[in-house]
Amino acid sequence: MFAARTLEVSQSSLTSLEKYANQDLPSDDEFWTVVQRYFSFEEPSSRWSKHRKSLQKQLKRVKSDISEIDSMTLLERSSIFSHIFGNGNIETIQDIDVLREDQNHSEVLNYSNSLNSKISLLFAFADMRLFRSLAFDLWKTDDTLDTDFASSSENDQSSAAEFASRFELNIAETAWLKNAELSSINWLKLLSSGPWENDPRRSFVVALINRLSKLLKEKKENLVTGMVTAFDDTLKEHRASLPAEFLPESLILVEGQSEEILLPRFGELKGLDFCENAVHVKSCGGAKQVVRQYLNLRDILALPIVAILDADVVEEAEILKESLRDEDRLLVLANGELEDSFEPAAFIKMINEYIGATGSSAFLPVDRLRTGESRVKQMTQFWRRNKLGSFDKIEFAQVVSQKLESIDVPREFSTLMDTIRESTNDERKELRFAR
Repeated sequence: MFAARTLEVSQSSLTSLEKYANQDLPSDDEFWTVVQRYFSFEEPSSRWSKHRKSLQKQLKRVKSDISEIDSMTLLERSSIFSHIFGNGNIETIQDIDVLREDQNHSEVLNYSNSLNSKISLLFAFADMRLFRSLAFDLWKTDDTLDTDFASSSENDQSSAAEFASRFELNIAETAWLKNAELSSINWLKLLSSGPWENDPRRSFVVALINRLSKLLKEKKENLVTGMVTAFDDTLKEHRASLPAEFLPESLILVEGQSEEILLPRFGELKGLDFCENAVHVKSCGGAKQVVRQYLNLRDILALPIVAILDADVVEEAEILKESLRDEDRLLVLANGELEDSFEPAAFIKMINEYIGATGSSAFLPVDRLRTGESRVKQMTQFWRRNKLGSFDKIEFAQVVSQKLESIDVPREFSTLMDTIRESTNDERKELRFAR
């Protein structure tokens, strides 16, 4: 009932699994929360840590001894995770094109488990395109790897073992794939109705399920190549509709949410669709956090990184200049912050459109914009004088983003778009296990 696929499970592991059998399953919302972690851009250690917390939450519901989780091996913990979010979550499946009509209930469950584990494996392999080997070494040190995970044997017929052999993966990378197989969630649940119905990432998974199902029925010899090709072809077909954070190919670290809102729009106006080109913009919460996150990612991320800083953060800019990898770029704004980079006429136009959107009759004349002084500071003062409340940078960015024209894009950001476009095309070829 609780088979751990091709990995042997100890008697203590089986006892642990049986202890949590027939417990209440997570709600659709709880299940969807776990699924979305597979879609998020997150280093392996952090993602698995959150999976552990989800497991603890479920066991707490059934009044389990939470302290047991920390003493379990990864094999035991992954098996229980899969029972709750994976094979234990498989319901009676009907009217699904990927299943043959002549399959009995046992065959349906075995087929479903196989399909689910292969999808989880492919997402785990996709992580290896985003992150360097060190990221998985760090994950390995954060958890308890037992012998089954730490080594491969000649008798290991798992898909993870085939991937490890095909791509010459190290011990930690192989363990990451084996863990993905064993702790697989029930991807087939996304074929039914739920909070995921209108999400483009769900559409990607459904298309992948159908592609993999056809592949498995064909029983081709080179299954690894077929699986990777199925994943890549599905991603290519759906890329434009997926969020940029979903399996990104380049990363832009910015200080605040204004940049996170406006940069994709700048790209769109300059012919660079951030979603289609998988350019993920991440707001860090200040210059110091941009530096911290860059330094944390520099040695583990396999993607090119662009860091953008305001003009006044000299110390942080120097740290990044000294730390940049060859494939990375740093943009320090010439004047102040993002709002100061617009041409005066463009900024005045946008401010007055923003004021108009609030329903106010106030108007900012061109001659009231002072040069050499922070525009955010000036707008804060203008808002107060005209009793408009507080000037909201984020709301300003949201309101004006769809009103921008190509000519309004600041010059240094136009240049940045060209740099990102060139970098994305070059680095796509250099990705680990390139698509």
